[in-house]
Parts: sequence; structure tokens; C-alpha cells
Amino acid sequence: MTIIDGKQLRKFRASLGLKQKEFAEVAGLSLSSLKSYETGRREFTLEKFKEIKTNMGYSFSDSPHPLRLMIDYLRITFKNVRQLKEFVESYLYVSFNEFTSQETTMMTYNHLYKRGDIWIFDYFDKEERSNYQITLQLSGQGCRQMELILEREGISWRDLLEGFLGKNAL
Repeated sequence: MTIIDGKQLRKFRASLGLKQKEFAEVAGLSLSSLKSYETGRREFTLEKFKEIKTNMGYSFSDSPHPLRLMIDYLRITFKNVRQLKEFVESYLYVSFNEFTSQETTMMTYNHLYKRGDIWIFDYFDKEERSNYQITLQLSGQGCRQMELILEREGISWRDLLEGFLGKNAL
């Protein structure tokens, strides 16, 4: 049993851009256990760290050169999304209420919804424009945040992207 500093867990969580409650949920830990590990009140082992990472979808290989594929940036435009709330809940597997709303001028859009680093661009005046196009953008951290959602739902990136192709616009 190898003991490691709980600060390593805190750094890992911070690198994912997650709050303690969010991290505990996807890692399969109680919030109190996570806090105890991070502050050093509870012994944190390398084995426990691997278990947490496995719960989050990381895999470990005995191969000296394992190949790991990651999506580091994703931007997809959907041409006809009339029901954004239903789109978010059906395609992205999160509550629309988790997004904040703000004005923007990026990519010719005038409206932006944000949930961490998961961004959705659209138009305030879509009815007047008769333009129901949206763009989903995930930065590197947004991709890591999306992976946690996918892990919670038990699906892969492939499932997500195939779902985008297979469903009718809402």
C-alpha cells in the first residue's frame, strides 16, 4: 500500500475544473470522504486514487506504451434547434437550469449559454431572424467536463456523437 499526499487528489480535481460536490458524485465518493482525503485527515493511497480514476472512466494498462485517445476541443453547429431546453436535456444529459445566460458577439451570435466550459451559442432574436442554428463548443476543460457527464450516463463519446447524427432536431 503506497500512501500519497491528498493534495494530489485536490490538484487532479482542480485540473478537471470541478467543485468538490461535482467531483465526489462522479468519482463515487461521499463529499465528506473527499474532503478528508484532500485535507489529509484520512489516509490516501495510490490504490484509492486508481480506484477513483477507474470510477471516472480512466483505464490502466500493463503495456509500457498504452495509447489513449482524447477529444481536446469540439465545436459542432446544429442547423435547426427550436427547443433549446429539450436539446440540452436530451443530447447533453444535463438540466438546462445548470446553464447561465449572457450576451455575446462571438461567431456572429448574440447569445451564449455556459455550464462551466461547455458553451452553447444561439440568437436572442431567432424567431425574427428565422434562424434556429446553435453551436456547441467544448474547450479542453469542457471536454473533460463532458466526459464526466458521459461517464455518469454510462455512454461514450462515440455514443454521444452518433446520437447527434441519429436524432431529429428539437
